[in-house]
Amino acid sequence: MSGPILPNNGRAHVQDGNERQFRVGVFDCFRGGLQPFCLGAFRCDFVLNYLTAEIIGDEEQNPLGMACLSVVCPSMAATLLRMKIRRFFGMEEDPIVDVFYGTCCTPCVSCQTYNEVKERGY
Repeated sequence: MSGPILPNNGRAHVQDGNERQFRVGVFDCFRGGLQPFCLGAFRCDFVLNYLTAEIIGDEEQNPLGMACLSVVCPSMAATLLRMKIRRFFGMEEDPIVDVFYGTCCTPCVSCQTYNEVKERGY
């Protein structure tokens, strides 16, 4: 059974009380036919971060701002997007893990966040 529907920039998403973690793992880069995106994330992760920010429609950080942050400090952008995805889908927060993955595996986190929103139907 699904939880409440929460509006977000004119969009709605359903929180599922049983789903408290990511559906897509950090190293699931090559699933769902997104290999070109994932390979490109090692050079152009700002594109994936822009697309992800655009999809979730964050009022605090516009997609262009997220892309610019990705160029200046990619690990911070990846960490912030991972945290925003958790809030957007009502997942359990875990900032230590988000900072670790965002810092150590930046391109993989960019792929993960993009794949996560696609996996959930956005």
